[in-house]
Amino acid sequence: MRTLGHMVLLLGVLLIRVEPAEANCPETPLLAEPTFQEDVRPAIDDLYNRQPASGVHQLESWMTRCPNHPIWDLWDAMVLWWEVLEDLDRKSLDNELVNQLELADRRGSAWVVKNPDSPDGWFVQALANGLLARLHANRGRWVRSVWVARDARRASESLEQRLPGLADHQLSRGLTLYYSAWLPDHYKVLRPFRWMMPEGDREQGLKRLASARKNALFVRAEATYFTGLILLRYEGQPDKALVQFRDLASSYPGNKFYERILIQALLETAQSAERNAELFRARKLYREVVDRSEDSRIREQTREVQLVAIRALERIGADIP
Repeated sequence: MRTLGHMVLLLGVLLIRVEPAEANCPETPLLAEPTFQEDVRPAIDDLYNRQPASGVHQLESWMTRCPNHPIWDLWDAMVLWWEVLEDLDRKSLDNELVNQLELADRRGSAWVVKNPDSPDGWFVQALANGLLARLHANRGRWVRSVWVARDARRASESLEQRLPGLADHQLSRGLTLYYSAWLPDHYKVLRPFRWMMPEGDREQGLKRLASARKNALFVRAEATYFTGLILLRYEGQPDKALVQFRDLASSYPGNKFYERILIQALLETAQSAERNAELFRARKLYREVVDRSEDSRIREQTREVQLVAIRALERIGADIP
């Protein structure tokens, strides 16, 4: 009978599910680990260059050492984010993206409970909610976007308290400062919600974005994009905006979204100033995109840009190249 009891006990032990060990995962937060910082920069560049498999290869050893870290849920969400951003008219992936971002947020929250002094969980929450707020804004859900952006701001503030030297949180802080000053003045529907927003400062917001653009691990390209967008659309500095968009297109040649943004920026700048050279550059870049693109959606989306360029050239009496 005792032998039978021992066998039952042993069987019970063997059937207990054991979570993967993370003995090789560093005790310090990943975001504060110098070797992780060295590896994650080129991996993020690969992701933004639309080569996520290459980025995974860069981080494979870290994924093996720290398999339960929520930063991998965030990585999966960022890969899916670019699938959606590639064609914003296509909404079929929206629900999947929302679910993945919310999963990353929950996993980040759980990590905070387990590791209250670590900045990693707060970082995951800040970036996941920041992307979710952008998705809501892209779909015209401005009030919902403000609510989610508030969660991103709170997480970013907690991140800053625990790792003040990390430049990535400057993206959220910079956008919050800038748009808290700009949005209520341009969207009447948001004015009743001004009390929810922190005090805005457009100049300080741009300075924060510059810090993220130069030093961030994950969001350098995002900071560059938003800087260019703000300079072009809201600050009336198209020449400085073009510097940002050209940098993105040259740094990430596999990312067609950045090529389209550069074309549109060239056209807007040229039309407003009637500068033939910028229109010619836009037309040349358009042809280069279409000639080498095998994606029919990319070709169709850029076709309208070509027509705009032709009309603008005709309007100013220039020869169409």
